[in-house]
Formats: sequence, structure tokens, C-alpha cells
Amino acid sequence: MARENKSRYVILGLLAHEPMTGYSIKKKIESSISNFYDISYGQIYPELARLEEQGLVVMKEDTNENGIVRKVYSITVDGHGQLQDWIAKPVEEEKIHYDILLKLFFGGQISVGENIEHIKAFRDRAATKLEMFEEFEATLRILLGESVDHAYYLLTVMFGKKAYKAYLEWADYAIDYLSEHKNKRGGCCE
Repeated sequence: MARENKSRYVILGLLAHEPMTGYSIKKKIESSISNFYDISYGQIYPELARLEEQGLVVMKEDTNENGIVRKVYSITVDGHGQLQDWIAKPVEEEKIHYDILLKLFFGGQISVGENIEHIKAFRDRAATKLEMFEEFEATLRILLGESVDHAYYLLTVMFGKKAYKAYLEWADYAIDYLSEHKNKRGGCCE
């Protein structure tokens, strides 16, 4: 079975919130959605063209305050319908890809120290992401009354916050475990 193209729904969902240019869609994805679902910049414009061709979005040229002509996209009624139909479908099983776990699975091929360095780098990235999610949470809690969307955004932020706390806990455990066992004979980490 062919994989469903979810980038179209990301774009439709963003446009359901407000009209946007392709560039503003890219920036919104980078600042929010890419934390849990990534879309490359190269997917945005071809997808916008397909959505426009299918009548799910409309494009209007607009001149900004600097006199630059921009293409601003808005979702249509049919686009809203397709977005709502997709959201209402049952959620597919989540697929995860953790480079750190793949490398650790085969970690016996390198030194314990090298494995610990991989885990420390993972931990540093998780700590940075956790700080970001804490900032998002603080902002969203202030904005909760402004839009029903903010409550749903907050749920995704809280998922990220809890996940990154778990990543930090696991990383600390893994570093301690490998450090403790690296000098023991007959253990996992000779």
C-alpha cells in the first residue's frame, strides 16, 4: 500500500489557521511542527501547486510593505473538508527512528567510551529541546484563552516535554550503566 502524503495535511492545517506564503509555511514548520513531523522545504511548493490544482487552496498575489509581490495561499472550503476528513481518520501506528538506538544496538563494535560520547551528545540535544518545549509551554499557557487551537498546540508541546524528560532520564541511566560496567569482565561491556 502506498504511503499517504501527509505534507498536504500539514500545509492545509497551517492554512486553516491563517493565509500564508510558502516561505511563512516553511518558517512555521521549522518553529513548531518539525519537532514531531518533518517536511523538507523542497516539498512545500510542489505540494502547494498540487493543492491549488485540486482546488483545495487558492493563491492570491499580494504586495507587502516593501513593494515585494508575494504569493499568499488560503485554504478553500473543499480544503477544509479534506483536512477535517483526514483528522477524523484513525491514527496510524507511530514509526520511530532513533539513530542513537540503532548505533547502540551495534555498539559492541566500538569502545564503551565512544558509545558514551554518542549518548552524551544525544543527552545534550534532548536538554536543548526540553528547554525549547518549556518556553513553548510558558507562551502557550499565556495564550490559551485566545484560540481553541492553543489548547491542542499545548498538548503537542506537553508530549514533547515529557518525551525529552524521559530521554534525559534514559541517557543518564545509560551513561551510568556503561560507565559502571565497562571495567567488569564477563559483563555486557568488556
